[in-house]
Amino acid sequence: MAPQPPRQIPGYYYDADKGKYFKIERAGTAPTSAAWSADNVKRRRLEDKAAAAHEHQVQRNKDRVRRATVLGHPLTGGFLARELGTVRLDVVPAGFAMGLVGKGGLPLADARWSGGGSAGVRRNVQHMYVDGQDVKTGVCVAFSTIDGDSLVSTYVPRDRNGRVHRRLLAEYHHPSTHVAPYQEITVSQISDIKCHQASNQILITCRSPGPDVSMWAFSPKVTAPDDPRPNWLLSWNGSSVYKCIRTPGRGGSPSSYQANTVAPAPSGSSNLLGLIGTNSGVVQWQGGGSGATSWWTPPTLPRSSDGGSGSGNSPTVADNPFRDIFAIDFQRDQPQVALFGGRPGVLWVGDTRAPAGTWSSVAVPSSITHLRSVGPGGHQVLVAGLRDTLALYDLRFRKAEKCQQQEGLRTQRFDNTRSRHRGGRGAGGYRGDRHRSHGSGSGIGGGHLRNADRPVLRFREYRNAAHVDIGFDYDADSGVVAAAHDDGKVALYSVKTGHRLLSPTPALSAAAATSYTASSTSIMSSLSLSSSTAPFSSSSSRPAAPGGGGASSTRGPGPTIPGHSGISDISSERGPIQSIQWQRFPRDHVPSLFVGVQSSINVYSFGVHDFDDEG
Repeated sequence: MAPQPPRQIPGYYYDADKGKYFKIERAGTAPTSAAWSADNVKRRRLEDKAAAAHEHQVQRNKDRVRRATVLGHPLTGGFLARELGTVRLDVVPAGFAMGLVGKGGLPLADARWSGGGSAGVRRNVQHMYVDGQDVKTGVCVAFSTIDGDSLVSTYVPRDRNGRVHRRLLAEYHHPSTHVAPYQEITVSQISDIKCHQASNQILITCRSPGPDVSMWAFSPKVTAPDDPRPNWLLSWNGSSVYKCIRTPGRGGSPSSYQANTVAPAPSGSSNLLGLIGTNSGVVQWQGGGSGATSWWTPPTLPRSSDGGSGSGNSPTVADNPFRDIFAIDFQRDQPQVALFGGRPGVLWVGDTRAPAGTWSSVAVPSSITHLRSVGPGGHQVLVAGLRDTLALYDLRFRKAEKCQQQEGLRTQRFDNTRSRHRGGRGAGGYRGDRHRSHGSGSGIGGGHLRNADRPVLRFREYRNAAHVDIGFDYDADSGVVAAAHDDGKVALYSVKTGHRLLSPTPALSAAAATSYTASSTSIMSSLSLSSSTAPFSSSSSRPAAPGGGGASSTRGPGPTIPGHSGISDISSERGPIQSIQWQRFPRDHVPSLFVGVQSSINVYSFGVHDFDDEG
């Protein structure tokens, strides 16, 4: 309890140094230097009053000097701060995130197959791939699955205001008698959907256990340049060839093999078409006309007596160190180098030109769910994992953590979530917590666990405790990370600072939101981050609508779309969002965010809700 001030007694003076009361005397009877003389007491009273008034004025002046509200604005404040000599790293990411508005969505649930029945309406979109190569008509194409077994496809058109809704599908020359979505193929337990653009093949991996690693591939029919129909004709029409690419197991024990993910190789990857992550390592898919597949990661690794990597007759690691690979990405500017990881939490850096014994690794404190190569040269890697792990690592500078918490992480680094989350990727092939991370430092093959390496940046607001199948994507141009949280929401982060970015909300007034977004569009245009408003039509015979970003509609303005709200309003009651992807619409300069919410694909683009708002 704070000490109470001395009690004021009329006619007496309290001396704080001596702790006593003295009777106030007149100047004629009191000593000259006495503190209790009437003149000295009066003088001190006036001095104390003046000091208190001065202190009060100082505090009021502090309250008057406040930081301008505009300086806290993500975009405008960032530009003003630069003029004042302060450089903000989040100017472009924050401005881009604040300009993302809901543009509607397309429902995928359909009673024509199981994916749209009762099983589908209770789930979010499990996996999704959106393609944006159709410059001819300006539509995107989406391949997705709701129930995990039926692959459906649909066009994603836009009206003159850039809004997406299903009614526009009737304006297109669809390849069959019914309107999208179309059923493409049925594959048990679909685990990933990607596209190898060089060979025009859609790739589907499946998690269904079997003696082989299975991946399905097919090529949609491509129309002629003068054909008014979209570039790809969706749905089975007798011209698409569906083939199953199988990789035999390694024999030995009657293990069941699963394919968790596939990463198409970039254009500079020589004869490599892609890599497939399985529950027993990585499979490489070769090109050159053969289309052969083979195991890229060995079942064992040599290790030397000092715990580093070795070769020749050195002892080998008994267990396969490459297990449950959930994420694969190729290093930027180095297509021969692949980054992959999963469970346990080890990020492997493999070179297709070098033996596995020379590969390096980075220890991560939890199982890895997603990987993205970041920055020029690809030296930085964005790693998302369990236990709320989202961090940026630099492969050139690796240093182990020096904190007491790492001791607990070493004993618990292999997540005990298999029994609680059997629906996650790789659950069928998991053999328990006996698998350990083999490696020490940058070498491979050590027989002891090591502390997690220290990241250069942490995203401390990321929330994902134990979900492997969860949405995640990164846009390299804007530096914005879109990540789903385990509470059913979606958050945007800046890869430059790790801060969570704001997005438009209904709390903003319509006038303020319109004014800000329009000014953001003007400024971002100068940064080559503006959306294209080039019109397109669903038929070459129909004139393009002026100022539009999508197909013109002769039926008046589109209906009110539930996805008209912002990204911060996304909330799923069916578990975490599992499908998130950045993709550019043809003729756009910046990507849109596609989110699989419940049984629909919602679209969020940079701009305004309606082009009439720009006036």
